[in-house]
Amino acid sequence: MPDQTETFSADERKAMKTRAAELKKRENGDAEVRKIIDVMTDEEQAIALRIHEAILEQVPQLQPKLRYGQPAYYLDGTVLCFFMAASKYKTASSIFGFDDATRVRDGDMWPSSYAIQNLSTADEKRLLDLVKRAAG
Repeated sequence: MPDQTETFSADERKAMKTRAAELKKRENGDAEVRKIIDVMTDEEQAIALRIHEAILEQVPQLQPKLRYGQPAYYLDGTVLCFFMAASKYKTASSIFGFDDATRVRDGDMWPSSYAIQNLSTADEKRLLDLVKRAAG
């Protein structure tokens, strides 16, 4: 019978340690985000770097930081949106998502994340428009 005193799995403990370390490294968010992007697959790097640089240029009020070992963008200390590499989470597509509290809501149903396998110019513009809207 498994030890019932083990509340968290090894993966959950690792994620918590990663998160605690990220909180200590907030000083240099851009450099930290770029380091993470550098170790992604070539396809993920291309998408994540385009999104990262576009957000830095077009939505400068957002602060890049790590969230669970992946790029995220904060407004006033609260995560606004994030990128999740497919290889890290063993999913079919990378994900660009929005925190639940953002202003991208539209009626009673709205998208909270987008699966991305390739990022066209039109898709990049659409995501950035949503990020701008979410940032207010």
